[in-house]
Amino acid sequence: MEARNPSKWAGEPYEKNPINPEGLTCRSEYGLSVRSKSESIIASQLERYNIPFRYEALLQLEDQIYYPDFTILNPQDNQVIYWEHFGMVDDPEYARQMDNKLAEYRKRGILQGKNLIATYETRAHPLSAQNVRRIIKAFLLPDSNQVA
Repeated sequence: MEARNPSKWAGEPYEKNPINPEGLTCRSEYGLSVRSKSESIIASQLERYNIPFRYEALLQLEDQIYYPDFTILNPQDNQVIYWEHFGMVDDPEYARQMDNKLAEYRKRGILQGKNLIATYETRAHPLSAQNVRRIIKAFLLPDSNQVA
């Protein structure tokens, strides 16, 4: 596979999720419009750590179309990693849809710990910036001892 320039990749045009654009009501620190406060936290932390990403970029897997929350080009090895945030796992229908999506990803080789980061929250346990930073340092910044 051809090596990609992470900053160039991040700035290239890509096909975005066309569904419900009026739902992009929250903003990251650098001004990216996203759908939720939690996605804003994730985007802001990716921006702070200079991790190249695309928000809700088209992902076609055989006959299925998905728009993962974040498609990341890992600056350490130029591998694509998907980040899905599941923000209402205490809702039974939402949790069922989440399980189906993760099963479809697994069938197609998108696996947690390999090329998928998944975060979860409930009303009682919201996502925190501290948790997002910990995940970024663990999965995207192997030399995290040098990162403040």
